[in-house]
Amino acid sequence: MLGYANANLLLRQYGLSGRVVYIEALQETVSSLERRFIYYIRTDEDTQWICRLTHEKNFSMQLIEQQSQFAMMLYGNGVITPWKATAKGKYCIHISIDGFLYFVTIESFMEGKTPELSCKLFFDFGKLIGKTHALSEQFPSPIHYSVVRRALSEGGASFSRLLAQSPTQIPQTPETNYAGIIHDTLVENLSKQWELLPSGATQADLDIFNNLLMTESGLGIIDYNLAGEEVFLADALISYFSSIHHYNKRKALEHLDKKKSFEQFMLGYLSERSLNKFERKLFPQIAALFDGLYFCKELINEWNDGQSDYVIKHFEDSIQYFDPISHKLPGLEGRNDGGQTTIFPLFH
Repeated sequence: MLGYANANLLLRQYGLSGRVVYIEALQETVSSLERRFIYYIRTDEDTQWICRLTHEKNFSMQLIEQQSQFAMMLYGNGVITPWKATAKGKYCIHISIDGFLYFVTIESFMEGKTPELSCKLFFDFGKLIGKTHALSEQFPSPIHYSVVRRALSEGGASFSRLLAQSPTQIPQTPETNYAGIIHDTLVENLSKQWELLPSGATQADLDIFNNLLMTESGLGIIDYNLAGEEVFLADALISYFSSIHHYNKRKALEHLDKKKSFEQFMLGYLSERSLNKFERKLFPQIAALFDGLYFCKELINEWNDGQSDYVIKHFEDSIQYFDPISHKLPGLEGRNDGGQTTIFPLFH
């Protein structure tokens, strides 16, 4: 869709030198709701760029600008992430192609590879997320968009709605009803307190298999398409639990020590950002909600793969994942009111 003439035009608008000699489509998504394209571009000066074009109902030019400003705030404070080009002081510009108006950003191509799965990786992963959250608190970057926060505040986080998103109908059974009761009870309790938790700009779409690259300088982040304002602790725990309940990667995860990986993830996170008393208080409930939620999402994916009654019966197992008692905060270091360091045991 992006031809050489338009690619060269965009480079000129962004003040980037070189003539385009190669274009490769990395993503071309076209539906009634969205048109999203990502292209790799190389010039005759051997410079490499990523060009993103989007035509989506809920993604305005202002939103993409805010997401880009957040990404560049992280870049300027040492987070490994692509540099974004500007055109007349703006990260996001527009171009018309084939009758569609697209919002455009151009960023440097970040070389790297998929990280190798290990407990050490989970420590680095937690540390990276903790750093982005700490920077977001220190340098607020407003983004007028959220997914989890909006779902909780607008009543869109019910278990029945989760099941309804499945492309194949999931039967209502005592097991699925039981999981729904536990999930919805946690959501109801937490939604009353959600806005009291620390929040701010987050990348909001990270897991150990998604949007992470291991570069020569360390672990880095790509893609801020879903960046938004979320509760920091929820964003961290979603990133972890969506990783370990990743259905398509279940073979790679089957030998992972999940207790140790969780411990390492939180130790990494806490090395960059400490939790306040309210976050520590609600930690078991938030962790239980997202552990149970992503366990059930994994079951839904398995059901869609084979529609086995065996899968439905496993919804009964969700009680152990939705249980706050089994989700104590590991590895917390903090200070008491007297200024003395307090070390909390890894698992209570």
